[in-house]
Amino acid sequence: MAPLEGIADVSVLPNDDGTDFASIVYSGPIRGAGGTAQAMSVLIADVVRRDLGIGSFTATEDEIQRYTEEIDHYNRIKHLQYLPSPDEIRLVVSRSPVMIDGEGSEEEEVSGHRNMARIKSNRIRGGMCLVISEGLIQKSKKILKHTSALSLHEWDFLSMISGQKSDDSGESIQKSEKFLKDIIAGRPVFSHPSRPGGFRLRYGRSRTSGLAAASINPASMIILGGFIAIGSQIKVELPGKAAAITPCDSIEGPMVLLDDGRHIRVNTTEEANEVLGHIVQITDVGEILISYGDFAENNHKLERPAFTSEWWEILARKIPDAHIDHENITCNEAFEISRKQGIPLHPKFLYFWHDITNDELKFLVSETASVMSSGHISYRRTGIIADILIKLGVPFSTEGGTHISPNDPEIIIRTLGLDRCSKEDIISKIDDGKTVVENLSMLSGVTIMERSPTRIGARMGRPEKSGDRKMKPKVHVLFPVESYGDNRRSIIMAEDRASDGYESEVASRKCPKCGNITPVPICEECGQPTTFAESKKMNQINLQRLISAAENNVKVSLSDIKEFKGVKKLMSDMKACEPLEKGMLRSMHDVSINKDGTCRYDMSDIPLTHFKPEEIGTSPQRLHELGYEGEKEFELFPQDVIIPADAARYMLHVSQFIDHLLVSYYRMEPYYSCTKPEDLIGQLVIGLAPHTSGGIVGRIIGISHVSGCYAHPLFHAAKRRNCDGDEDSIMLLLDGLLNFSRWFLPSTRGGLMDAPLVLTLHLKADEVDKEAMNLDTLSEYPEEFYDAARDEKMPSAIEGIMVSLKKHESQNGTVMGIGYTHPTGDINEGVTVSAYKTIGSMQEKIEKQLGLAEIIRAVDQNDVAARVLNSHFLPDIYGNFRAFFSQEFRCTKCNTKYRRIPLSGKCRKCGNASINLTIHKASIVKYLEETIRVSNNYDMPEYLKARIANLARTITGTFAEDKEDKEDTLERYEDAS
Repeated sequence: MAPLEGIADVSVLPNDDGTDFASIVYSGPIRGAGGTAQAMSVLIADVVRRDLGIGSFTATEDEIQRYTEEIDHYNRIKHLQYLPSPDEIRLVVSRSPVMIDGEGSEEEEVSGHRNMARIKSNRIRGGMCLVISEGLIQKSKKILKHTSALSLHEWDFLSMISGQKSDDSGESIQKSEKFLKDIIAGRPVFSHPSRPGGFRLRYGRSRTSGLAAASINPASMIILGGFIAIGSQIKVELPGKAAAITPCDSIEGPMVLLDDGRHIRVNTTEEANEVLGHIVQITDVGEILISYGDFAENNHKLERPAFTSEWWEILARKIPDAHIDHENITCNEAFEISRKQGIPLHPKFLYFWHDITNDELKFLVSETASVMSSGHISYRRTGIIADILIKLGVPFSTEGGTHISPNDPEIIIRTLGLDRCSKEDIISKIDDGKTVVENLSMLSGVTIMERSPTRIGARMGRPEKSGDRKMKPKVHVLFPVESYGDNRRSIIMAEDRASDGYESEVASRKCPKCGNITPVPICEECGQPTTFAESKKMNQINLQRLISAAENNVKVSLSDIKEFKGVKKLMSDMKACEPLEKGMLRSMHDVSINKDGTCRYDMSDIPLTHFKPEEIGTSPQRLHELGYEGEKEFELFPQDVIIPADAARYMLHVSQFIDHLLVSYYRMEPYYSCTKPEDLIGQLVIGLAPHTSGGIVGRIIGISHVSGCYAHPLFHAAKRRNCDGDEDSIMLLLDGLLNFSRWFLPSTRGGLMDAPLVLTLHLKADEVDKEAMNLDTLSEYPEEFYDAARDEKMPSAIEGIMVSLKKHESQNGTVMGIGYTHPTGDINEGVTVSAYKTIGSMQEKIEKQLGLAEIIRAVDQNDVAARVLNSHFLPDIYGNFRAFFSQEFRCTKCNTKYRRIPLSGKCRKCGNASINLTIHKASIVKYLEETIRVSNNYDMPEYLKARIANLARTITGTFAEDKEDKEDTLERYEDAS
């Protein structure tokens, strides 16, 4: 929603019983973002109406059904991030004390429940759909924290959303699968919900995680086909809906079964690259590091924790006079310590015992006892034993293709108790009423903990983003060329075509010296500055004369410029244009502009609290000059940023453009004088999020190799963003001060968004988005945390012992001096560009997506294939097929659209004889062949196969066959079916 224009109207209306209620009319949707803020606006309205003594809204049955129909219709045409169920919609509309209304923002209208007394429009109300779906319903957990704090008990019904108070296991499964909805073709699934072999939850924070960012081992990025890069978004099962991924090499990487029979864990990028072409199966995708703060922010219960080395070390400290080498502890030492001191077995010697059954445990005991000799184990290679060892995560090798030997047989022998008892005694003691872990604790004589009780389902969301902002088509200057510049908006072409001038709506300016009326700030006749001539809009533009004057002014020839593009029309109220000189210089320096006259660079948001000089290419000496202290690792200042190398190169061009502009147009001295990207270190930028109007000043202190902006969580929060895949822009501060103008902004709804209308110079922690204040600051989680997580308590139950950034700041008076729990070797290590961006065709992407699904143990490839067809291909084909029969026709010259081709066969506006379809057969069948291929290669539900066969027959019958069509896949598919 547009923050400055998001609410179009607020009114008081009557209920049927004569009481009154408050109604909020939300404006048309600009983008699906800020769901929590959307919902909070409803709560604020509720508080106000209470204070004013206004009654509660009572929805009628017809109105409830209208909302249900409308939200479903909106999802079909715009696609919601979260489509609520009819029951969820009914719950919110019927129980909300405030009416959530909206402007008719879409062209489509509802088919039923029309012409209603209290709903003024029959058109789809996009703002209402977003506030209910992605606001109140999707963010219900977060909203409940606020309603509880404000004692707004009328909103307690939100706890009934998504089964929050339900013990129904089927409902829980459905809830956990929500992240799998709307799988996008070419973007893989890494783990189905809570499935063994999927991402293993590990609690903690690296210096690159928190604020909805999670860390994985860089080796996992490589093994998973390179689809997850640093800054890529993944959709997750919990605790929130998504997370940005960052590297942390101190947590465990994936396990893979190789074509030579080895089953190994891969913990380094070097190892990952070595085995990449030899993987038979990815048996475990590795750990994912998620902070307590993200559970607290999402108000999600703590899931059962993995027993990790950091937890074990906390327990080991209780041993009096203990001198334990935690890094190099041996299996024998670990068992002895556990037996003597009563603490659990060190996690280094634990397998995933909780993933097998008691029957499998008995089989393993029997097999192990029969083949072990002098501490060595060599199993006969069978499918059963191999499957058990893979489930357990046991590294092993294959001997001659006939036997399997675990790398560390002592762990298995001791854990099964075979060093203490006979096979018969052990099997007789296994109690089927107990878990495998409980049985092993009894058999081994030591406490066996769960190595990884919580797996997290995940799939790829958006790839990381890094690129300069371009309007479509690319623009160098905000100057109107009407249709004379063709679809490319070429000013060079417009000069040739409009030699006698042309009409355009543009603000007129007057020269105080010679009286010349012109659209530009510098008079082309006498070179004097001009002023606006009241509110008059000039019509006639002599482009040749303006270009000639601009060439002379900045000493640049148009013949030396490859391309020079303007806009078709000016969209602002003022109709103010930029001087042509700016466009010429931008073109020379290969930069383009946004709608507000600034040069932007877009990047994914990535959090960072600590960095090393070598990671960012800035020497310790230079960092000392910038105010940092230390040598090897530095804590990032909240308003400092580290930008990608591509961004630095682009900003170098922008700085050179600005210097050129200062010298040749403003007759001033250059400001930046940069000759290489590293010269930008120390320069100021403006950070700005797309759906806001407030920028924050930042300072460039380094350059990374990733495709995202590393910055302090508070800096991202100051832009009203978190790091779950969001992307923002930066611009050089002087560019914003010099070239931005509110006069350029479009007058349409949402035109004020994504523009630096206000600028924050000094970041204050108590003024940013509160999500950042939940950031973890501890260098170690206390034992009480793990106890609470084992009991699956709510995060609020232990917030007193977990030091959030908010608590740290209140105790120390500063946000500096925080810690993290897990070290990261290099913030640039791992995949830096997602394979999704480098793989060419959609067919190749799908082949990689489904190929990955086939080798990941935690993924059901048939389910992935069916979901890709249902959520991506079939809706696209059906949508284009329907649109084909209701399409418009377009003039190829002036772009005028017609419902029917004029009888003359020519455009009535420009006389052009070339009028084309807007939707062609190619757009309908572009995914059909791939749809048929996928449905043939995977085990699809019968109804889905029948649906595809029927669609293929329909399309075949609609379009006449030519020679190429006679051997088309459609015919082959029809015959095959």
